[in-house]
Amino acid sequence: MHASAPVLGANPDVTPTPAARPDVVIHCFPDLPSLCLCCCFLQEASEDVRTLARLCQLQVKMQAVDTAGTGSTYEARISRVVAVASSIEERLAKRLELLDGYARVMNMIEIEVEMDMQVPIAELETLGVEMEKLSELESIKEEWQLQAEAQDEVERLLKSSPALPCQ
Repeated sequence: MHASAPVLGANPDVTPTPAARPDVVIHCFPDLPSLCLCCCFLQEASEDVRTLARLCQLQVKMQAVDTAGTGSTYEARISRVVAVASSIEERLAKRLELLDGYARVMNMIEIEVEMDMQVPIAELETLGVEMEKLSELESIKEEWQLQAEAQDEVERLLKSSPALPCQ
């Protein structure tokens, strides 16, 4: 192996396998555009991972031939594979960053929708409590008004009636 050409992948002793298997299908949801977009990003990321795995296998094969033979047969091609793999890794990192941002925006939208639904309900509940308090105050006011009218009537009767002689 060449010291100048790094081996792709975390462990060069293990043959990489694609992260997305052919028997696993990522389904698209055309009725839910946000999920459909996520599925497209995931499928593209899955393809990038598979391509990286194939490039890693190719690099390992070329380095094995170089080590067994003259030592410089595939040097230029190995450099090219490493450059392409680096580009794909960058693209994959950008896709993952984009997915993370998309998930954040979706969460923010979900929060706003919940706010639009829950805040008016809470405000209505608070308004209902306030209306009950106003109703209670109205009934207390009416009761006090009746008591005040009764006291006025008693005072009027006391003033209009002849004074009773004291015994």
